[in-house]
Amino acid sequence: MSSTAIEKRKDLDISKSNETYLLGVLATDYNYDDFPMLGETQEVITKMRNRNCHDTIYYNDNTTILFYIKPVSEETDYIRNFINPKCNSSDLYVGIDRHHRNMDIQPFGYKNQSTYNLLSSEEKKDAIFDELEGRLILFKPSITYDQATNRVYKNVRIQQVLDDYREGTFYFSIPEVNMPTEAFESKLQRGEYIHLECYNNNMLAPEFIICNDYIYSNFQSWKKHEGNYKLWSCDKDQDQIRKAKITFEEEDYDYDVLDILDNLKFVTEDFLTDKIYSLADEGEFVFSGSTEEKYDIRIQETTDFNKVTAITYVNSSEDDLDESESSLVDAEDNRIDIDAIFKSTSTETKFLRKFKNYTIKHNLCYDMKDLINFHVSVKTNPLTILAGMSGTGKTQIARAYGETLGINKENGTLLFLPISPSYTEPDDLTGYLNSTTGLYVAAETGLVDFLIHAENNPDKIHMIIFDEMNLSQVEHWFAPFISLLELNPNERYLQLYSNGAICHNNTKYKNSVNIGDNIIFIGTVNLDETTKDFSDRLLDRANLVTLKKRKFVDFRAEKIKSYNMDDIEKYTYSYDDYRSWVDNTSGVDDLSIEELNFLDKLHEMIQNYDTQKGVSFRILEKISSYINNIPQVFDENENDIISRREAFDIEIKQRVLTKVKGSERQFGDLIGRYDSNSKSILNSDLYTFFDSEDALKISDFTLTKQEILRKAKELTMYGYTN
Repeated sequence: MSSTAIEKRKDLDISKSNETYLLGVLATDYNYDDFPMLGETQEVITKMRNRNCHDTIYYNDNTTILFYIKPVSEETDYIRNFINPKCNSSDLYVGIDRHHRNMDIQPFGYKNQSTYNLLSSEEKKDAIFDELEGRLILFKPSITYDQATNRVYKNVRIQQVLDDYREGTFYFSIPEVNMPTEAFESKLQRGEYIHLECYNNNMLAPEFIICNDYIYSNFQSWKKHEGNYKLWSCDKDQDQIRKAKITFEEEDYDYDVLDILDNLKFVTEDFLTDKIYSLADEGEFVFSGSTEEKYDIRIQETTDFNKVTAITYVNSSEDDLDESESSLVDAEDNRIDIDAIFKSTSTETKFLRKFKNYTIKHNLCYDMKDLINFHVSVKTNPLTILAGMSGTGKTQIARAYGETLGINKENGTLLFLPISPSYTEPDDLTGYLNSTTGLYVAAETGLVDFLIHAENNPDKIHMIIFDEMNLSQVEHWFAPFISLLELNPNERYLQLYSNGAICHNNTKYKNSVNIGDNIIFIGTVNLDETTKDFSDRLLDRANLVTLKKRKFVDFRAEKIKSYNMDDIEKYTYSYDDYRSWVDNTSGVDDLSIEELNFLDKLHEMIQNYDTQKGVSFRILEKISSYINNIPQVFDENENDIISRREAFDIEIKQRVLTKVKGSERQFGDLIGRYDSNSKSILNSDLYTFFDSEDALKISDFTLTKQEILRKAKELTMYGYTN
């Protein structure tokens, strides 16, 4: 196996491990010497010590607190055998308070941030100890591997803090499937792949599976899917499988059985030994009698191939099926192959599938890579700006995204707001307090009423589309939002009028409204002579996504395929659904030393031409966030639709090059000049940098180099580039 293949395999194994649910506790029973030397002291909760530039991670914030979590449930083989021996924290996981600032975790989550930030280091340590000591913690690993130094770091992403922990208790996980019993048993007997949402194939082969009121056991062999790590197939000796009626008592759920996830249960080791093994021994064979008996399942095709809506069950051999019946089975068997890029049935992947189908049905033709890029940009940024030539469907794609989420005008969750060239200040969009009448007069845009609706309905996702947002100077009318959207959700208050002002309709219009993160902000722009440029301040806070027009023949082919496509299933995703797709733990430690050095060199190069431009810490964090939030969606060849290398390229184009704009006199040598005869770029520091051997280790930078070429053309033709 080549070194590239080995690294790709390692990245996949780490990705799988990072999607594993584990239980842990604060490692208070460890000796002083057992803690790694990551903090100022070797204690279970300590202040992170500063590190120099030669080390892998360093923080300027000297009040960052770390703590150690001991796992008390079964880890994956990969973590036990490959990660723990190489990791300086060994079997412990490192929690970092600032990694959870956007999560509702006490005492350092977003609801407590304002109070927590005022505490001293010792007070923070005490607060963390008071909240976590002696309690079970549900978490996902956050494992990162630094290829340059060959170091492994093992952090935690806390999902939930649970009840008190009984010392010495160890838990095992049992996957659970949500489908009709007959359908599940048919998949078992046929050896078809079964989707285990919270139990990926880095885990040990499942010894038990729960389906509805039954627990299944005595599996002889499991086959793992090569492309989708959540698919398992019981590939032989199905006649040995047993099932038993679940007879758990109500008090079992107090501690021995943790039913905290929809697709996974945790059970204590004692309960497994005393109760579940006894149940399994008493269970009956599922496929007793002739193993030639088959389930004939008539499945109505839906957008979710695991969702069975119509089932009849008969005993028959496969030879008894007539031609029409066989075709039904074959059609269902082939669905996974047809929809190869949507093998995962996570809620996020289901959404992306519906989003793609919706665009085709509504005469929008986009490459799947562009749709995923748009989705990741939206979920990781307070503001996403859609650019592109007129007629490419910028507004329609934003509407399609909202409609697929269940956002629409009818339920009050969508606001379509065309921007007028006359808008010069925030009051043009929000309104003002009439000092003569004492009444707050909301603007006809409806923005304030919409924001109030979002504040009063925090469980619903809302979306604002600023159409043609750069017809007026964005930094003028959008000014308060630019600052607010950088704050934690509980600190984002848009001031409508001063606290001491007299307002007679203050019951309806309070002096401020909270801008929660249940609001998606999307802007559409044209970049021509009729529009205004964006400031670096705005570009530093937004992804500028450029939609590409696909070929008309591709559009025709997709439309033809769509004729037999199912109608799009209407579904409204909640705020919790949407936020569960977001990884908020991203930071400098998620990028390798090689990548960080590369960004430092890029920053220095741009600074040579303009000291006000470059790669800021905000951009660094957003690049990391983008990379960590790419959903695992594969193409028909089992490759990631957006790989890490491609993601790095996309973000450099969308977040760094957008700020490199100006005159030929200032940026001529940085961007270069376009030679129309050779159709190539000449004397470009940037192009040479991104085409260097060091750059190619990180990415091919195809999009970045195309963008530099475009800018060089503009400089050569007009003496200025945007």
